[in-house]
Amino acid sequence: FTPDSRSVLTLDRQGQVSQWTGSDFQQKAPLLEIGTDFYDVYFSSDGRFMAVSFTNGLLQTWDLARRVLSHQLTNTTGKVGLDGLLAGGNKLVTRSGGNLCHEWNLTTGSEIQSWQAPASLCPVAISPDERLCVAIGIGGDVVCRNLANESNPKVDLHVLGAEGACFSPDGKLFAVASSVGYARVWETATWREVATLRGHLLGVHSATFSGDGKRLATVGGNAALKLWDTESWQEVLTLKGQGSLLRGASATHWQPTAFSPDGNAILAVNHARIVHIWRAPSCVE
Repeated sequence: FTPDSRSVLTLDRQGQVSQWTGSDFQQKAPLLEIGTDFYDVYFSSDGRFMAVSFTNGLLQTWDLARRVLSHQLTNTTGKVGLDGLLAGGNKLVTRSGGNLCHEWNLTTGSEIQSWQAPASLCPVAISPDERLCVAIGIGGDVVCRNLANESNPKVDLHVLGAEGACFSPDGKLFAVASSVGYARVWETATWREVATLRGHLLGVHSATFSGDGKRLATVGGNAALKLWDTESWQEVLTLKGQGSLLRGASATHWQPTAFSPDGNAILAVNHARIVHIWRAPSCVE
């Protein structure tokens, strides 16, 4: 979503970045053409920037509001996965060789640090204060990296088949979606488990907090999106979609479900890359 919640930004397989507007987000306006040889893409959560990696190791970040190339790195090789845009689009977290993570200073083009992540890496989540980067292997192994002091604090999370992970907006909660059929939530102060959420018919593929932190959205393989209250952890709503799996596959990771900045719309993508958007009803509805 764009910062004003009125548009959705997409990158298609033909390399076209488009902006979709209108009451039903059906009015398409092309913004950029980046070519078809890209490997991975990452949109910043505020919709201002887009990072793209190419099959030849080239990395680019784009300022989407101004439609200009912000930074370009040429000193990486091979296929590079993208896990986070930091510092207002001036830093980038990447993954190469399957399980080697890097933090880059895009202004200088230099590597800040690198560290080993789980060998069977699935989701990576970065805390809102951009201090912690948590990577979870499918077998339950966890690597937590403190980006500020370049240390690896020990974090034990009991979860298997992790496919999606996220911090709450205030950083106090951490949620993981599991292909085993549940989402699990911890308090980050002590990493104490506070909830295990079930009810999806098949696996859970993503978990995302609303901007105010009052709701958690989970998406399952039964084409359903569920909303949970983050105080009682009760299910409050189920939204039906199309297709067998509501998840958006990029080259290296599952794109998470997204709330619009104003909290009035939710976006998810199914296995056929069809974007689903649900609007919150009016008070009358």
